[in-house]
Parts: sequence; C-alpha cells; structure tokens
Amino acid sequence: MKTLNSNNVTASQSMTPWVVDLVRIVLDSTAAAEGGDSDMVIRLTNHYHDLEVSELDPQPLAADVANPNTVSGTYVAAGEFLGFGSVSDDLEIKGNSLDLSLSGVDYTFVEKFLDNTVEGSLVEVKRGFYDESTGALVAPPELRWSGRVNNSSIQDDYNYVDQDKVTISVSCKSLFETIFKKQSGRNTSLNGFQSINAGDLSMEFVASIANFSPSFGKEDA
Repeated sequence: MKTLNSNNVTASQSMTPWVVDLVRIVLDSTAAAEGGDSDMVIRLTNHYHDLEVSELDPQPLAADVANPNTVSGTYVAAGEFLGFGSVSDDLEIKGNSLDLSLSGVDYTFVEKFLDNTVEGSLVEVKRGFYDESTGALVAPPELRWSGRVNNSSIQDDYNYVDQDKVTISVSCKSLFETIFKKQSGRNTSLNGFQSINAGDLSMEFVASIANFSPSFGKEDA
C-alpha cells in the first residue's frame, strides 16, 4: 500500500496551500531512451507559474533502471489552459481512461508532438500542495494516475485577427487497462497457438479438418 507524505496529508486538511496538479508525458523517443534527453519529457502544471520539482528520472539509462537517479524538472505553468478529465479513486482496481487537453500553446510543444512517437508514451498525473509563503511545494507531489497515450490530435484554428489557436488533445489508457487488455485477432491455428506456447498442440488437427465436409445421416457407399 502506498504511504502518503505526512506533509501532503496535513496540507490536504488545510485551506491555506494551493492544490496543484502536475502532468508529465515521457515521449516514446529513441533518442530519449538512449541519451536521456530532457527535451523529450513534457512537464505541465495548472498552477499560475512554473514549479521546480525533484523526482525520479523518467528516462534512466539501462544501468540505472533498478535505481533511477533523482532529477530536477521544471513544470511549465499552463493555468486554465491545461485541462484533463476526472480521476476516480476506487477501492476496486479499474482501468480508467483519461483525456488531456492543452490549448493556447506555442509551437515548441507542437514540434515535440510532431517529431516524436506520442502513442504509447508514459503519462503521469500528480497532485501537490503549493505554499505561497515559501513559493514551493510543501512536499514531493503524490502520484494520482499513470497510463499510456492511446492517441493524440492537434487542432490548429487560423484566425485572421489574432494568432493561430492550437489545441493538443491526448487520450490515455491506464496501465491496468493496457496490461490486461485482451489480445484480439488470435487465429485458431497451430502456429498461432504455438507462437504463445511452443508446446501447445490443442490446434494440431485443425489443418486436416479445414476442408472436411461430413455427410451426416448418409450411409457409407
């Protein structure tokens, strides 16, 4: 069972700190996997100014996967331009999906989405509490939801008066839903079953009866 930071628990019971949500998207990029390029990680918050957060490296090198280093990441303030669906907390484990939207963005974010493979990328939603007197979070944010990008879209509305309005929409599936999704398109053939289990002979006679047409009720000649 996950243990919450005591400072976050105390802050959640008070009206003083600001509740802030943070979204981290680790783009599924070959360059990021090999070199840990921080440009391949998108960090956003619905707070009104940028937040510096210490967290585990989302792109550890192969030698550091078991014990990833702690890195400092800047979550860019998006305010009300960052929107996402509700995150439900249930005792029963469910595969909840999540939709993210980011409007009014500049082309820096658009380039990241266009130049990398977005589908399949890791998405994490965290919640923290911002203390205005100190100008920092009271404790490291807690993970609320994690999953993978299912699909994404970019809508560019051209306006002759103002600048273009770009909206990025991302549809995500939870890790639970991704892992336990039923495999579709499985063939009832020997090769199909043995591709999963090499010793599976349950479909051994399928090929021999594929063209067999029994004449039920007819006497043998």
